[in-house]
Amino acid sequence: MSASRCIDLESLIESWLDGLTSPLSTATERIAILNQIDKTLVQLTAAGRETTLLGLEQKATFWALQAAAGFSLAQVLLSHVFRLHQELQRENESSLHQNLSEAQKQRVHHTISEMCISITILQGLTLLSPPSRRITQRKSSLELLLQVVLSDYCTQLLPPLLVSTEALTPTSPNFPSTDAPLSLP
Repeated sequence: MSASRCIDLESLIESWLDGLTSPLSTATERIAILNQIDKTLVQLTAAGRETTLLGLEQKATFWALQAAAGFSLAQVLLSHVFRLHQELQRENESSLHQNLSEAQKQRVHHTISEMCISITILQGLTLLSPPSRRITQRKSSLELLLQVVLSDYCTQLLPPLLVSTEALTPTSPNFPSTDAPLSLP
């Protein structure tokens, strides 16, 4: 493989990281990026798959980049999960004082989708990449994931929303297009 293909891989990862961290990106854009990352990880781990789009050199480059400063998906995804956690906490506090509007329910569904996909990708990175494993084994990372699992929104905000999804069914035009379920992993 040529060096330009490796540079393309670097550019791809940079565009993912920029999209996930940009304050101007929308939930739909971030979900699309997370789905791209997920599909790329599947391609990288497809053992013996001859039709894979990424060759051996690109696989090695991808995993090497995960150890390089500025290219760590695990670090960015943990920050992203923290931001999503804060958003869900705010929505939960808001729902205690008033019923959520349809727009708020849709926003929560998008946030949950982003959270689910992000955590799923983190699980994969942790299993496959020693540098990512070191990042996710840090005390602060584990504390964040525990806060997510033990949060009030998991018991107060999500159950009613997951039961009353009549307005946002998978065939609805406003439903987030993602492969992730609407419950946290």
